[in-house]
Amino acid sequence: MDQPREDERESQVENEIEYLTVPQLAKRLHLSPKTIYNWIRFGDIGEDDGIFEVHGRMLIHWPTFRKRQFKPLRRPNGAL
Repeated sequence: MDQPREDERESQVENEIEYLTVPQLAKRLHLSPKTIYNWIRFGDIGEDDGIFEVHGRMLIHWPTFRKRQFKPLRRPNGAL
């Protein structure tokens, strides 16, 4: 049985992480951490989106954030 490559293993570990830091979220979304901090500061994202402050550090609950921010595209009736 083939072993996964190192980059595949890193990807698997990344996908299993439940809580992310702002830099990790920014990397996942291909954005600057400053953009994420601005979203938080201006109230564009918050606790309802899985954003929490723990001991002065912002943490993001990835499953909640993903569910709230990445809505599935709706298809017109009858579309495949």
